[in-house]
Amino acid sequence: MKRANSFSVLPDAIYSNRETIVEIILEGVQQGGYGSIGRALAECKKLSTLKIRNCSLGQQKLRAFLPCLMECPVKSLVLSCCGLTSKSVRKLTRILAHHGVKRDTLAWQGDLRSGTGKNKPTFAQRNRLIDRVAQEGIVSLDLSFNPLGDEFVQQLCAALRADKWIMALDLESTGLTMKGLSAVWDMLQDNKTILQIRLGRGLSTASEKAIVKRIKDCLVVRRREKFAEFTMCKLETGAPCSLCT
Repeated sequence: MKRANSFSVLPDAIYSNRETIVEIILEGVQQGGYGSIGRALAECKKLSTLKIRNCSLGQQKLRAFLPCLMECPVKSLVLSCCGLTSKSVRKLTRILAHHGVKRDTLAWQGDLRSGTGKNKPTFAQRNRLIDRVAQEGIVSLDLSFNPLGDEFVQQLCAALRADKWIMALDLESTGLTMKGLSAVWDMLQDNKTILQIRLGRGLSTASEKAIVKRIKDCLVVRRREKFAEFTMCKLETGAPCSLCT
């Protein structure tokens, strides 16, 4: 893991360690030079976590990280308090779509290799394949503390309706009102993969609190179902599970 508060030496340090770096944290950096660090990060083929917090990123500077976010197997992406606005949604949905297509293709190829008929993969084998493929792209997205607004969240939710890979989403303090919350709820009716959404505590009206409770209750049920599914996989493979020990 590398933690940095200045860009002065970071690009060269990243490039020198590109074969081993799995996590990068940028926090409180308000300078330029995002292009050089973005190019260095694009060479980190094992990068699984990218956390950018309290940085003057915005829509334009986010572009510097596109090659990295498109090509590297980043599983956890944090863009918290980075000045992102509704204008950033096209870049982010493009990244998510790219990761989704890549993993859909890998899952399809894995199914072909697994065989059909008598050689058809078992329930447990299929779930292990999905878990492996999921690790090839973003599964957790944190956009908290950015003035995104309802329009951004509506477009993001439209992109996530058919997504099968994102499992955690953080939208705390993003300027949501009832419109944005309704978009989140509607998205969950089609997207059955997301298990956790953080919305924060700044929602005050009765209608907002009611829909937040519905969202939370829905996700609690999903997590319970996922745990039961995980337990079944363990039992099928004969591996010990928490319910049997």
